[in-house]
Amino acid sequence: ESLYLEALEGFRKQEDDHKPKRKTGASFRGLTQSGSLRSLMKQNQPEEGDQSHFVLHYSFLTSAGLVSCWQKQGKLEQAEELLREMVASQRDYYGDQHRLTLHSMTSLASVLNQQPHKVDEAETFYRLSLEGFQEALGPQHETTVRAMENLSVTLKRQGKLDESLQLLEQVVEIRTEQKGETDPETLLAMDGVARLY
Repeated sequence: ESLYLEALEGFRKQEDDHKPKRKTGASFRGLTQSGSLRSLMKQNQPEEGDQSHFVLHYSFLTSAGLVSCWQKQGKLEQAEELLREMVASQRDYYGDQHRLTLHSMTSLASVLNQQPHKVDEAETFYRLSLEGFQEALGPQHETTVRAMENLSVTLKRQGKLDESLQLLEQVVEIRTEQKGETDPETLLAMDGVARLY
């Protein structure tokens, strides 16, 4: 934790010297099926000579590591605060529909979902990320399907069982089509549907 904090402090000082400008036309090109923020950040390597992008890029990577550390330690309020900063910065720099922004929204929703009094807000962020992934990647992309599963779980926690069931049934249909009926992920989704009946 202390190393992440020290690195983040250094990047924040650098950010003051190299104020990033918002990129236009940021898109989902190059997105793989990996849900790992670390791999997504590697795909979005800074361009040579672009110091502001470099600083921002590694600031986000360090922040993601610190968030993960805090989640494991149960420091959800600190993780939430940093994720809110990340989402705001990424919205500014990359735009609302960029993959990094959407993945950070998903991470923020996950942290909010772990706090019983913030589940409604978690739903909002899960919906935003799902809509973004559907638009950019299509409804059957692995990242979109995982976003559907995340939202379904949150809806179930809120007692919105019909909507949760609809989403999970879509997940089962997509997983069956893509991976077959005996794939472990398909079976898990089927189990989720069965539990909602």
